[in-house]
Amino acid sequence: MVLEIIIMLFGAFAVSRSYLRYRERLLTLPIAIFWVGLWIVIVGAVFFKNWTSSISLFFGIGRGADFFLFGAILLLSYLCFRLYVKLEETRQDLTNLVRAISINEKRALLDQAGSNISEKQLG
Repeated sequence: MVLEIIIMLFGAFAVSRSYLRYRERLLTLPIAIFWVGLWIVIVGAVFFKNWTSSISLFFGIGRGADFFLFGAILLLSYLCFRLYVKLEETRQDLTNLVRAISINEKRALLDQAGSNISEKQLG
């Protein structure tokens, strides 16, 4: 009973954080709906154990908790993969930005140096 209360309170907290992040425009609507839905399913799984057992038996898994544990591992693995891909994209964008800034600064220096050189010095 204590664990159910803790999970319910944590779920409510997580839903409120998701909503606040959406209001701050840090989450898009589809992503906010995903996270709110996920937390509702987690809290629901705690209170409707028969429902989770029925689903797990349908998939050939003995206990409902095991089914949701497997699902959580799969979801977390996928989210880590997506985070890794996004991090690599950001790293590549940063590399390209630094490279472009460096090239532009070098061109500006060369242009400035070129305008300071007289025709006599060139030829």
